[in-house]
Order: sequence, then C-alpha cells, then structure tokens
Amino acid sequence: MNFRELVDKRESCRAYTGGMVERNDLDAILRAGCMSPSAKNTQPWKFYVVQYEKKEVLCEAIKVMGFNKFVDNAGAFIVIVADNTSVMDKLAKVVTSRDFIENDIGIAVASMTYQATDLGYGSCILGAFNGKEVCKAIGIDEKKAKDVKLILAVGKRVTDEVREKTRKSYRETIVYVD
Repeated sequence: MNFRELVDKRESCRAYTGGMVERNDLDAILRAGCMSPSAKNTQPWKFYVVQYEKKEVLCEAIKVMGFNKFVDNAGAFIVIVADNTSVMDKLAKVVTSRDFIENDIGIAVASMTYQATDLGYGSCILGAFNGKEVCKAIGIDEKKAKDVKLILAVGKRVTDEVREKTRKSYRETIVYVD
C-alpha cells in the first residue's frame, strides 16, 4: 500500500480480537519507532513491551476514570518512557528553552502506528493511565511515573472496515504565507 493509503487506513482501533501480535511483526513495529527522527538524534525513549503475564496488571493501570475499557483484548502494549539522560538533549533545552522529548516520542509512536497498520494490525495511542501502576507493571521505579509518556495498544482488529474520518477542512488548517 502506498503512503497515502496507509494514512487513510490508520485509525485508533478500540476493538481487538484478543489474538497475539507475532514477534517478528512486533520487532518491525518497534524498529519503526527506533528509526524515527529525533532532535539531535538523541532518541529520548525506551520502549517496554508487555504481552504475557504482566498484560493483565498493565490493563488495570490503563483503565482509569472510565477510559480505555477496550484494552483487555489488545495483543500487546508498548509503554513509551522518556529517557532524558542525553547531554545533547539537556544542552538543546538550555539553548532553545524548548524540550523536544515529547515531540520526538510523538514522531516515534506515529511511526509505530503506521507500521502496525501496514502489517495488518490495529493500534491506539493511550494517554490516560495511572503512571505509578504502569511503572509497577513494567518493573521500573515508581519515581519515573512522570516519564511514562504514552502507551501504544496493538492487536488484531475485530474488523478491517475503516471508519470515515472527520477532519477540519484544509481551509481551516492550512495557511500559505507568501
């Protein structure tokens, strides 16, 4: 499929069959994230993959305030944790007064969603979760809860039918400055 078809097909999937994500497919999805661009090539992320024993515990940490009730049937989760140990990242933050970590992580996660779609999987980017409980589930210090930025649910979709996307018109979103 070409890139435009991929963009049109990718959507936030909230209905999974419960089937597992094949290891080689998961590796391809993770590689897409790892190969994503980042400011000063700092690659300020660590990806924690959860599929088996810890999945149930992680699901409970993800289902908060009535959100994300659909996650139980996802085949795998990728927990994205900011790794802000790069000297270049810290220097860029001082020089520009901007923190690029969240932008970089967003690019990496977008790349993973497109790769998942290309491989026939659905995915959903999750931002509502209990950070401390997520840390417990993946075995890292609870003090890093603020560094848990996003969680990507991946799995076999219940249906391949793509919903019609509602978007603002180009006129509302695009401005050419001459």
